[in-house]
Amino acid sequence: MKRLVLACLLATTALSSTTVSAQSDSIEGRPQSAKVALSLAQQQNYGQAIRQYEQIIQTNPSAINLYNLGVCYNEVGRTKDAIIAYERALLLNPSLKEARHNVRLAYASTKDAFSDGRSFSWLDDFCYSLKLSTIKALACFFFMLLVVSVLSLWGCRRKGLVLKSQIIFGFGIAVLILWVLSLSMVAHQIYYHKMSMKRAIMNQTQELKSSYEEQGNPIETLHEGTAIFILGKQTEPIQEVRLADGRKGYLPSSTFTPIVPNSTQAE
Repeated sequence: MKRLVLACLLATTALSSTTVSAQSDSIEGRPQSAKVALSLAQQQNYGQAIRQYEQIIQTNPSAINLYNLGVCYNEVGRTKDAIIAYERALLLNPSLKEARHNVRLAYASTKDAFSDGRSFSWLDDFCYSLKLSTIKALACFFFMLLVVSVLSLWGCRRKGLVLKSQIIFGFGIAVLILWVLSLSMVAHQIYYHKMSMKRAIMNQTQELKSSYEEQGNPIETLHEGTAIFILGKQTEPIQEVRLADGRKGYLPSSTFTPIVPNSTQAE
């Protein structure tokens, strides 16, 4: 109960904090509709706001619109739909920290309360503190600095400049650490983006079976809102899936909603 109250409080606060962003967001075709939806949500008329956002997202599935839709879903107790909206918002804008915080609380409020498969929250927040394009640019910059440092160090040692060599060596070590850190942040974002492309959310309670056949042994009873990962193409009536803890099994395709419809996994 405490988690549910906390989730609602954070969602309400986060919705208020995105007012300026949503109004300034470029909404092609129907800018007035987004303003109306946001106004309805702020007036706590969540049912109408949901209908407005669902229509808007048909033509403009922006991260802000999906995030605000997720907040509205959360407020009316549609946790599973809120998770899907937050996850889709994060696919479009992984740096949207409000969606990241809210989706963690939403997962925690589900019956299974399984992990969503992401790393520690503080590490995840740190790796998404900058956009991927910015981190890539920084990685290139640090690499060039590292090359310059190595060449400078080689030149100073040839000339016997001991003190200068020591200073450049220390600077080079610092740059090396920053370069490795930036590469790690890039790898983190790319890896979890690929994971999100395969993520799906349970629609209902269903037993995860050990085999494709109906008589397969039950592995785990999964409930609405639990995150799973689809293995292979989404074309079979019975789909092989993986839980965040690594266990694999089979589920009917009708029992879950993919974050990205018709996504595939190449392993």
